[in-house]
Amino acid sequence: MQPSRPGRTAAQLSSDHPFWVHPADSLAVAARTLARAGFPLLPICDEHRRLVGTITAATLLATFGAGAAHEQAVSEVLDPDPPVIADYAGPEWVLTEMIDARTWVLPVIDAGDHLVTLISLHDLTPVIGAAVLADAWRRITARGP
Repeated sequence: MQPSRPGRTAAQLSSDHPFWVHPADSLAVAARTLARAGFPLLPICDEHRRLVGTITAATLLATFGAGAAHEQAVSEVLDPDPPVIADYAGPEWVLTEMIDARTWVLPVIDAGDHLVTLISLHDLTPVIGAAVLADAWRRITARGP
């Protein structure tokens, strides 16, 4: 069951995030784009900006470390089922999803699975107390199951 639609939503709270790549783009393009974006993951979208997956910095490093060609297509290594959050989700729901997925950044999608933006733990600062965010960070970054 999804929570009811709140006053402040993930789409409203998040910073503008214009960075994404197409599945046919190369790993080199993804790495450069990810470095410019400053987030640990990069959305992969089709020509209609529909989210088809994500790629993380860790995946890129592992892929290059295993000897992958820089020209290899992102589609070959992307995560096709990443954790996401609905554009109408409230801050508590976003925080819960981040903790469950153990990530501090989530793609925000609309009802048609189109990428709206990315939301980070930092974006929640204005509406969620610092102590709660510190606890969430501890839980997200903790080792183990």
